[in-house]
Parts: sequence; C-alpha cells; structure tokens
Amino acid sequence: MRRIGIQYSKPGMVLSQDVFDSYGNMVMNQGTRLTFDNSSTLSRMGSGEIFIQDRRVDDVPVTSIMPARLEGEATRQLRAFLDETKDVVNNVLRGKMTAVINVEKVMYSMISHLFPAYFGEVNASGCYSLKDYNYVHPVQVASLSIVIGRKLGLKEEALQKIGVAALVENVGYVALAPGMMDEPSSFTAIELHEVKQHPQYGFQILRDYTALSPEVVETVYQHHERWDGKGYPRGLKGPEICMASRIIALADTYYALVSRRPHRQANMPGEAIEFLMAYSGELFDPELVQLFTKLVPLFPTGISVKLNTGESGIIIDSKPGLIGRPVVRVCYDKDFKELDDTIDMDLSDSEHQHRLIAEVIEY
Repeated sequence: MRRIGIQYSKPGMVLSQDVFDSYGNMVMNQGTRLTFDNSSTLSRMGSGEIFIQDRRVDDVPVTSIMPARLEGEATRQLRAFLDETKDVVNNVLRGKMTAVINVEKVMYSMISHLFPAYFGEVNASGCYSLKDYNYVHPVQVASLSIVIGRKLGLKEEALQKIGVAALVENVGYVALAPGMMDEPSSFTAIELHEVKQHPQYGFQILRDYTALSPEVVETVYQHHERWDGKGYPRGLKGPEICMASRIIALADTYYALVSRRPHRQANMPGEAIEFLMAYSGELFDPELVQLFTKLVPLFPTGISVKLNTGESGIIIDSKPGLIGRPVVRVCYDKDFKELDDTIDMDLSDSEHQHRLIAEVIEY
C-alpha cells in the first residue's frame, strides 16, 4: 500500500485502511473509492495521511504500532479531562477530579497493546488540524513515549506513569489567558514568562486535584527541562531530569515539528529527526536520541520519494537505524517514464551508496 498526505487524495483512489477521525470514530471503510465529495470530507478532517491501494506495492504492509481507534479514544478522554480541569481553574469544581480515571484506563489499553510483543511502525506524521492540536498532540506524544519506554525494557507500571504524564503534560495551559497559545511566534517577554509557568501550574493542579502518583506529577513538572540545563522551570541538567521527562521531551519535540502550527507548515519526518540529532547532548539525552533514530524512520514505509539520480519510487522498507538508507521500489526512470518492471534498491548496499533521497513526493 502507499501512504500519501491527505491533501494529495484524488477521486478514483481506493483506501487500503479504514480512516478514523481524531476521536476514534470510523469515517471511511477500507476499500472505499474516493470521489470529489468524500475527498473533501477527508480534507476537512485535517488528517495528516491516508493509505491507498497501489498495485506496485500490494505486497508491502504498512501497520501502525498503535491503532488509530485507541488513539482516538485517548483524545476523547483527554478532552473530557481538560474540560473538567477548566472547572477547577474557574472554581466551579473544588473536589478531586474524576475524568482522570478514564485517562488512566485508556492508557492501560494502549500499553496492553504493546505486550507481549508489538508490531508495526511508529506513526511518523503529526497533527494537521489547528483546532484539535491540543488534544491530538499529547496523545501522539504519549504513544511514542510508551513505545520508547517499551524499547528500553521498562515494565508496564513504569510505562503507565510515562504515558499518563505525556497525556496530561500541558494541563497547565488551562491556567493561561484564553488564546495565548494561538500565536506562539509573537509572544511578548511577559507572555513568554507566563507560558513558562505552565509546568508549575500543571504540577499544582495534578497534585491538589487528582490522585495521580507523585512520579506522574513530577514528570509533568519536568517535561520542559533540557539536557544542558537550559530548560525550565528549574534548570535541571542531565540525569537530574527524570527518565520519563527526558523521553517525553523527545517525543513532544518530534510531533510538534511534524505538526502544522499557526505560524508554520509541518516539517517532514526526516527534517524533525535531523533536528533532534543536531541537538543531541544539548537539549536531549544523547542515548535516547540514538534509540529514537532506531524507532522512528526518516522516510516511512509507503511514501513516494525521488532520488538524486532522477528515479522515483515508493519506500518498501524504512529500515530505521540506517539513517536515510531505506529500500526504495523504483517505479519511474529519470525521465519519469513508468517502468514495466519495478526495481527494488536497498540504498544501504554499496552499489547504491551514491544514491540519496532528494525529495519526498505527495506527503
């Protein structure tokens, strides 16, 4: 199957996977043939990508580690939790919050999906919907954080704490002035100072109004600390930062970069990973960055690419860990003439060392 950005969907394409909205509701079935009308429906959803049938890659499976249905349910429960948090901030609710119980339950379901073994590829695309970002982004961060933790060999109890902390990491935003986060590129010095208080606000809300463990509350407090000590709010450095917060910092930054934001378009997965690598040992734990590059591919399976030698094709094996050296099924020659017989090129082989991916197409 082939993976494309939603904006490149065209009438006549056939879906090779079910499509879910950001709340876990199925909106189109596998096998649906796109028309002008339902293509417009997909575009309005703001989905980042869809999977379509392509006879040239019928033998190539593309499976996400975390089902979209589960991530959608997490988004729904997070929204309920944040709505309840607003009642706390506005003094409407004075007792303990209850919505957090469902947040913990859905995280348990997500973690259970990783045991005894997990299969598939990490979702490499971010959130393309501006209005849903504050609900979708934390769920994506949580999914990736628990996969990283699983790769580290952490047990289910530790993963539960990491995942819940990632889901509620930005709960402190509800204490900020409405609309403050809509234009982060134009903060005044006073507004920037206020935004940097959100980990403290989140810490206080979770400590005083939930029964979450101290480890979860402390992880939320530390999620903007950075490896070189230049993070906030306390300027913790290196191993002083808890492992959970170091993991979340990586996942959070990655999905922020590959998401559409009010002041910029989304970056490509490869661009985001290059950013993380560039700041390894400065902003991020270098050992975690190394692990990250083995989990999240520069060029995800199913996307179309163009090589520096002019040929173009589809990634059939992303080969995470071999940075930028996937297996490409070449479908067109340098004159963009479709080949009668496709050619599988492993860019990690010595005979193809001169070939590089020059451009990502329709993503």
